Amino acid sequence: MLGVITGSSGGAEAVRYLAASALKAGQSLLPKIFGTTGMQGSGWAYLMAWASPIIGAAVIIVKAMRNQTDLAQLLYVFADIQGSETGKFHLSQAYMEDTNKVEVLEQFKSSSRRLIQNAIWPIERIMGVGLNPKKEYAVAYDLTNPDNPIPIQGEEEIKTALGEDKIKRIASGKFFFFD
Repeated sequence: MLGVITGSSGGAEAVRYLAASALKAGQSLLPKIFGTTGMQGSGWAYLMAWASPIIGAAVIIVKAMRNQTDLAQLLYVFADIQGSETGKFHLSQAYMEDTNKVEVLEQFKSSSRRLIQNAIWPIERIMGVGLNPKKEYAVAYDLTNPDNPIPIQGEEEIKTALGEDKIKRIASGKFFFFD
């Protein structure tokens, strides 16, 4: 029977419930485990007291590992040339591995600042797009003002903000004149 878990220690109660059901299921194994490890009941009682923090830490680590795979790995920063009807732009690319969201945003900011400083023609708009390892849009920012990036949420909004010419370039991987 599963009871309703309430209160601030609901997670701890759930872990205790799961641990108790596992111990009941393996009741015949406990004497063998005690004999093999040389631990008496008090040692196991001490260890079981730490089961909930250990399981909690494991859950946090698994969540962090799953979150890391969804981060941007390939970063593209497009700086649209002002008054260009043909879709000309400056480009900055970066590849990041084993990173976090703050480092990705800082890379976007530094790339957009570098594009602004090195631009020969005036820049109208700067867009930063990050692709995850599956080549899906993971993150996008409007970086026209690098000190105040504006996040763009949702794949459709990202595609609309980028425009067809940049989407085709990203899909083909050809960004330069000689490609």
